Amino acid sequence: MSALGIAASLGLALLGGALAAQDPKDASSWRLDPYTRNEPAALARAGYVSYGPFTLADGHTSEDVDRILGDVKTLWVETAHFKLGSSLRGHPLPKDKEDRQRILDELKRLRLRIPGVPAQPRTLDPWLRLHLFAQRLEEQYEEFAQRLQVKETDFPKPGAAATPQNLAPGPYLGLHTKQVVLLTDKASAFGRYQDRYLGKAEDSPRRWNFTDRTLFFGTAAEYAEGTLRNDDAMHAHVAFNMAHNLLDAFAGYFYDLPAWFEEGLAHWYNRRIDPRWNYYSAARDSEVLQRTEWDWAPKVRARAGVGAFRPAAELLTLPGPEALDFADHMCTWSRVDFLLGLGDEKLARFVRSMKVLRPEPGKLVEPAQVQARQLIALRDAYGFDPPGFDEAWRKWVLSRPAK
Repeated sequence: MSALGIAASLGLALLGGALAAQDPKDASSWRLDPYTRNEPAALARAGYVSYGPFTLADGHTSEDVDRILGDVKTLWVETAHFKLGSSLRGHPLPKDKEDRQRILDELKRLRLRIPGVPAQPRTLDPWLRLHLFAQRLEEQYEEFAQRLQVKETDFPKPGAAATPQNLAPGPYLGLHTKQVVLLTDKASAFGRYQDRYLGKAEDSPRRWNFTDRTLFFGTAAEYAEGTLRNDDAMHAHVAFNMAHNLLDAFAGYFYDLPAWFEEGLAHWYNRRIDPRWNYYSAARDSEVLQRTEWDWAPKVRARAGVGAFRPAAELLTLPGPEALDFADHMCTWSRVDFLLGLGDEKLARFVRSMKVLRPEPGKLVEPAQVQARQLIALRDAYGFDPPGFDEAWRKWVLSRPAK
C-alpha cells in the first residue's frame, strides 16, 4: 500500500473539492515549490490538499503564524491527515552509507508521487525536507492504523455523520481535526509561536491539545544542543513524538494511557529509524546515560538475566514519564518490542480495550480507572497478569541472540 493509500483504503480522509493551490505567477519565489510548481494536478498526485493558507487550531491560521514569525520563511502543506509547517534549513545528504541509502530510499518513494524530485540531490533543500517530512508523517500514520487494524467502520469519513459502529465520532483516528506539526529552524521562532498560542514559551519541544481538540507537536532544530539539525535525528525525534500523538488520538483523546506503554511505543518508533538518537518525554538531568548510551539491547539482556528490572506490577502503575528512570526507558522499549512481535491482532485488541473508558458528564476519567483497565486489556489481549508479563518478556529477551 502506498504511503497515502490509507486515505482511500480506509476512507479516513478525502481530498475532495477544489485544491487551494497558489498561482505560480503570484507566488513569492521561495513559496513556489520547484517540484510541483504549485500546480493543482501535481498537488493532487502528491496527495496534498494545498500549500496554504489554512486553519491550524483554535481558529488561528498558517497566515497568522507567518505574521507572528515575521521574516521566518515557513513552508506549509496540508496532507490527508496532517497540516505541516517547516522552516528547516537545507541539509546535505549524509556521508554515512547506511544513512544516505535510507534517505535515497525515501526519495525513491517520494518520486512515485512527485516525479520532479531528483533521485540523488546533493542537498535536501527546504522544499525537499517539507516533502520528506510530509511523507514520513503519512507513512507513520498509515502503519499505525494498520497495526491497530483500523477498519472503514471504525471512524466516519470526513463530512459524514458518526454511527453507533464508530469507535469515536471524528474521522482522523477518532478526532475531528487533522494533527498539526510545526518544525522551525530556530528556537526563537518556535518560542514566539508558543508564547502566542501555547500560553507561554518553553525552551523545549511541545506536544499540545488545543481546546478544539486539535493535537499539535512543535520543535526546533536548535534544540537538543543543535543535534536536531541532523535530518536523521530530527526524523527520529518527530517519530517519537508523533507516536504519542497518534496513540492519544486513536478512538478519541479522553485520558493519558499508562506511561510505560506510551513511552515504550514512542521509543520503538524512534529507535526503528536510528537507535543512535533517543528522545524522552521527560528526562532526568542527572542521568547522563540517557544522552550517551544508545545500544540498549545488550543492557536489557543483562538486566533480564539477573532480574535487575522494575517488575510489571510496579512499572504499570508509574504515573507519568517523569517517573521512569533510564533502565525503565530501555525496558519499556523492549517490552513494547516484545508485544509488537506477538502480532497486530493482539496489539489492536490491547489498545482498543485500554481506550474504551469515557468520562461521565462534568468529570474526568481517573488514573485508577485507567490502571484497572490496562490489567483487563493485558489479560484479554495477551493472557498476562503482571508476573506473567515479566516471565514471558524475560524469557523472550534471553532467547534472542546476544549482540
